[in-house]
Amino acid sequence: MKTQSGPTSKRKPSNQEGLIAFFVNTFILGIVFIFSLWWQDAYTLKAMADGIWLVVAIQLTLSWSLFVYNKNIFTPLVHGLKTFFLIFIGKKPKEDYYTAYTKVIDNQVPSKFIWVSFSLTVMVVMLGIVLVLLAY
Repeated sequence: MKTQSGPTSKRKPSNQEGLIAFFVNTFILGIVFIFSLWWQDAYTLKAMADGIWLVVAIQLTLSWSLFVYNKNIFTPLVHGLKTFFLIFIGKKPKEDYYTAYTKVIDNQVPSKFIWVSFSLTVMVVMLGIVLVLLAY
């Protein structure tokens, strides 16, 4: 029996995607942490705690934005503002609200990435709390 491969077929999620998301996320946050230490030109425990909180802010923003995108929360606002400002130019928007809404529904970020991102955020927050308690 042949399996159907197309837009209607469902892919079986693999654990490898979650691991790749975790390692890519960790690598990017490690680079940000190292950059923050270099920017401060200090390598004390206090500087490391400050660098961790920068990482927390970036990771939380990433996790939150992925979640908000999947839930289609800002689509009405973005489409409305885009339409409003196109009125001043005298143009008509290329797509209506329903098309913009369904485009987001059809192109969802896998929930595995969101859970990996949120769990990494929680781990970094706990590490930040420990470093702040040790440094201050």
